[in-house]
Amino acid sequence: MTPIDLQQYLQRIAFQQSLAPDLDTLSALVQKHTQTIPFENLDAYLGLPVELSTEVIQHKLVGQSRGGYCYEQNALFRSVLNAIGMQVTSLAARVRWGVPEEVETPASHMLLLVNLAGVDYLVDVGFGVTTPTAPLQLNKREVQVTPHGNYKITEQAGSYELAFQQADGWLTLYRFTLQPQQNADYKVFNWYVSTHPDSVFVKNLVAAKVIDERRYTLRNNELKCYRQGHPPQVTVLAGAEQIQTCLRDYFNITPPAGLYNKLVQLTEEQALLADAC
Repeated sequence: MTPIDLQQYLQRIAFQQSLAPDLDTLSALVQKHTQTIPFENLDAYLGLPVELSTEVIQHKLVGQSRGGYCYEQNALFRSVLNAIGMQVTSLAARVRWGVPEEVETPASHMLLLVNLAGVDYLVDVGFGVTTPTAPLQLNKREVQVTPHGNYKITEQAGSYELAFQQADGWLTLYRFTLQPQQNADYKVFNWYVSTHPDSVFVKNLVAAKVIDERRYTLRNNELKCYRQGHPPQVTVLAGAEQIQTCLRDYFNITPPAGLYNKLVQLTEEQALLADAC
C-alpha cells in the first residue's frame, strides 16, 4: 500500500495538535475529519469510475478538496492511522438502515477496528448522515454518547450490531463481524455500489457533512438539517443552480464538470413526479 502524504492530510483537516498512537489523537482526528471531508457520491452519480488506490483517494479527497463514500473515506483514514502507528483492521458490514428485517443485504460497507492499549474501537468516518463523530468502544454495551448523537453496540455469537438513537427509538445502522477484509474485497464491493443500476449511489445524488453541532444531508434536491433533540429541518431546492450552490455552501464541494446537466435532468424528473401526484 502506497504511504499517504500525512502532512497534506493534516493541512486539509486543519489538524494542529501533536500526534501519538493513542485515544486522544484518534478522537481528535475523527472529529476533524468528519467536520472537514464531506461524504459524497458525485463520481458514481455521474457514471465516472471510483478508484480506490491510495494515490487517487488522496488526490481526490485531499488534493482536490472533494469527498467520497465509505471505501474512499475509511481507506484514507486507515492510511492516516497506519502512518501514525495505530493497529487497524479493515471490516465489512451489512447495512440495515431502512431495510425490512426479512430483506437480505450484502456486506457492502467498509468500517475500521482500531486497537489501542488492548482496547478495540469501532471507527467509521464514512456512513453519511449518521457517521459516528467519535470512536466507539467495541465491547461496551452501554449507550455511548458522542458530540452528534448516541450509539449502542450489541453482540450475539460473534455478530455485532450498531444502532443510533432517534427521537422515536433505536435505529439499526448495520451488522458486522470481526472477519478482516482485504483491499480486493472492497474492490468488488465498490464496483457493485458504483456501477449497478439498482445501487442507491448510482440512482441518487447523496452528500452529508457535520457542521458544528448540526448534521446536513443532501439527497437529490432535498436538504435536511439534523440537530440532536430536534426534528429535521427540510428544504426542497428549486433547481440545478440551487443544488450546486448547496454543495458549495454546506458541503464545501466544487461541483465537478457535467454535474449541472445531470441536475437539470434530475429537477425536471422531480417536477414531473410532483405534477403526477
